[in-house]
Amino acid sequence: MRVGLVGAGRIVELTHLPLLCSRQDVTVAGLFDTNVERAEQMAARFGAENVCATPEELFELDLDAALVACPNYKHAEVTVAALQAGINVLCEKPMATGADEARAMIDAADRNGRELMIAFANRFRPEVIALRKAIEDGALGEIRSVRCGWLRRSGVPGLNSWFTSKRKAAGGVLIDLGSHLVDLALWLTGNPRPLSVQCVTEYATGHASEASWYRPTDGPAADSCDVEIGATGFAVMEGPVNIFIEVSWDCAVPYDQTYLHLMGTRGSARIDTLFGLSPSGHRPAHPLRIWEGGSGKSREVAGSEDLLAPYRDQWSFFIDGLRNGRGLRASLSDSLATVELIEAMYQSASSLPPGAGAPPGGQGRL
Repeated sequence: MRVGLVGAGRIVELTHLPLLCSRQDVTVAGLFDTNVERAEQMAARFGAENVCATPEELFELDLDAALVACPNYKHAEVTVAALQAGINVLCEKPMATGADEARAMIDAADRNGRELMIAFANRFRPEVIALRKAIEDGALGEIRSVRCGWLRRSGVPGLNSWFTSKRKAAGGVLIDLGSHLVDLALWLTGNPRPLSVQCVTEYATGHASEASWYRPTDGPAADSCDVEIGATGFAVMEGPVNIFIEVSWDCAVPYDQTYLHLMGTRGSARIDTLFGLSPSGHRPAHPLRIWEGGSGKSREVAGSEDLLAPYRDQWSFFIDGLRNGRGLRASLSDSLATVELIEAMYQSASSLPPGAGAPPGGQGRL
């Protein structure tokens, strides 16, 4: 299978390229990035056949599939172009910067008869799979409440990065880390429709801790951060289900952590681990605990110690689906719902007066 990559950033360097190049059944036919020097370095290091000057040039390489891993504001444009060129697409999260763009991507996949999948690798973690099965088996009864968070101790991903530019990223930590949590919360609860959404965002008005482990790859940027570095959201869903989410790039915690706590009518479950690749994470040996019927003793499920395992399984699912004719577009309604809920959270936060969740003076500065 011939695969092309749009983007040569950190996630591509640390996960996608190593995994693709380790597969005997995949040829990395080409690579495009606006940072040509980095693209050339990555191609030489991993053995990509071509470095392309534009995405259009990449899409002319007789590709079976493309990975779209460019800045968020380009996801829809590049994905639609690839689908129109007859290429199946795995698009990095978030799906798009807004619901209209997400719908355009789904429409392009349908019109061109090609597969589109959004890369939410945490669905492939063993503890998440075990939790999903426990819910399907009725161990927790009907889910009533989801509490989830992703807190970094010092993880603002670089001033010289598109992550802190609202024009390129469309948002900050909520669309970056929060999209993973929202996706899981909706997926695990059957994708209920939101009835009411509230959100408060936090902007950097003084010192914030830039992530020492993040190395920007897209050139210099202004010494500013006009996206939120923290957010807290609450949504009342049909069901009834309520979802609470907290995310931060720069939180006063001893280590990076992720948690996911579900309460049902018959039991509860909690995951305590780390989703992601930051080095100051906390990864317990048994990150999933399930309590059934009010029992004081939990049933535990170990997570993977291999950080690449979820990404490896995600690529296998995508490639096997293409080869076996298993449709991958079925989950796009989930991805659209994630975009819509995050968009609603941003709209709620923007309706607040400055100092109560809206960016001070329109822009926060580090």
